[in-house]
Amino acid sequence: MRVALLTDTYWPELNGAARTLKRWTQYLCKHHVPIRVIAPMSQQPLANEWHVNRVFSIPVAVYPDCRFALPNPSWIGRQLDLFNPSIIHVATPFSLGLIGVRYARSRGIPLVASYHTHFDQYLKFYHLESLEMLLWKYMRWFHRDCQAVYAPSTYTMRMLEAQGWNRLHVWTRGVDAQLFKPLASEEKRLRRVSLGMPIDRQIMLYVGRMAAEKSVDLLIEAYAALPAVHLSKSLLVLVGDGPERARLERQARLHQTQRLHGDGAVLDIRFVDFQAQDKLSLYYGIADWFVFPSASETFGNVILEAMSCGLPVITTQSGAAAELVISDATGWLVPPYDLEAFKDMLLRAHVESSRSAVMGAAGRRSAERRSWEQVFGGMLDHYRQIANVPHCWEA
Repeated sequence: MRVALLTDTYWPELNGAARTLKRWTQYLCKHHVPIRVIAPMSQQPLANEWHVNRVFSIPVAVYPDCRFALPNPSWIGRQLDLFNPSIIHVATPFSLGLIGVRYARSRGIPLVASYHTHFDQYLKFYHLESLEMLLWKYMRWFHRDCQAVYAPSTYTMRMLEAQGWNRLHVWTRGVDAQLFKPLASEEKRLRRVSLGMPIDRQIMLYVGRMAAEKSVDLLIEAYAALPAVHLSKSLLVLVGDGPERARLERQARLHQTQRLHGDGAVLDIRFVDFQAQDKLSLYYGIADWFVFPSASETFGNVILEAMSCGLPVITTQSGAAAELVISDATGWLVPPYDLEAFKDMLLRAHVESSRSAVMGAAGRRSAERRSWEQVFGGMLDHYRQIANVPHCWEA
């Protein structure tokens, strides 16, 4: 088995798809499965990338942290010919994914795809709703030759089925429970001090991209509306970066000023840059609650990481998040885009703070059952089944 992965997002990009694909290639290398990745050029110099071919790329205008590949199809074809793959995996439906589809079809090589992003749900945040039908038509065309399309959750798979897709399979996500684990009380206190965080406040944490579709502005609005007595005992920490960060920082400063000159409440909202995995685990470890307002997730990797660290989760009841969080057991679910409901749930987290330890422990037990080794082992077995089955291309 020789695996070729073509993707327009890959490490060191810090979105969920890029991180999952990086882990997947690490797993294949560990198990001595030959792997060749074709991905956009990175701005950062990267070591130990002998299995990755980088292609010229430019920053995406609305999101400079993401790169748009401008590949040479002939050069990529020669690289793949030399590698001689037995299966082609395309992870994005754009430039590199298109080359992967065409190469697989021209060589008669089994083709699979993974679905990572609800692009249709992103359109409304960028005033492009009119393109939704055209987008779905293109996505069906792009995936029509795939022998398998891997969705990260049952919710996402059902949504794709409703769009007329077939040959769908769930490729769920795991978590490193040894890296993402709860901190003991004393260690938690010391870590808070080392990170410049107060030791006597309830910390609410968000981790993720700061883009319009993540609804971080709703979280800030809900938090800023809490009564002064609760704000004096809490802190909101937002970890991540993205095209909306500057605007969100302005939004937070505006609310801080308004509350200070209104009822005198001190609104403490802190922004932290993207963190490497080991440092990120510390931010989960010092928090008391994880809050995630996005309703556009295909899975929600950060939710699982937070649960593994023993945090109860407040998130939306739509999308894949509802498959991870059991309301009133491992956290609470609220209607999507509902500011009042989200505010009420943040207030409830303060009032019922004594429940956080019990719900966090339940979440930790749930996360421990989701190991990457198990997830990837099943994926590799499915690869092998497909690679050994003769394929007849659709007309």
